[in-house]
Amino acid sequence: MPIGRQARIGHCTKPHTLATTYNLKNMTSEQFVKAVFTEQKEILATYFSNSNSTEVSLLIKGMNLSEDQIIALKDIMRSAFTDLAYTLLLGLDGEAQIGGIQHTYQLLDEEGNKLAGEGEIGSFAWEYFHGKDHSD
Repeated sequence: MPIGRQARIGHCTKPHTLATTYNLKNMTSEQFVKAVFTEQKEILATYFSNSNSTEVSLLIKGMNLSEDQIIALKDIMRSAFTDLAYTLLLGLDGEAQIGGIQHTYQLLDEEGNKLAGEGEIGSFAWEYFHGKDHSD
């Protein structure tokens, strides 16, 4: 996504920050996985922020949950997001199915440079999404 474009997340627009965080021409598979991991955490935080008015955050606020229920819902959503992101990342590496189809995909930057070798995304995905050093 070119710099300056907006990414639509949860029925709100927010600036796309990936290009400002990494040099996309030299992005490694670990940086890509870390960016997905960070985006997941930021989206979840946005949904539970009192100052946000995304569709999801408004639905959560409308539920009038107790503090314990909010914590439980956040844990459920974090687990679901982790399952989705981890499965998609494994799918890109050919280690899981995406929509019932299993292939190895090549991630390329805008200039056609390959982002990762075989199995690299899956190993970094495990580290970021299930490793103890990156858990919340």
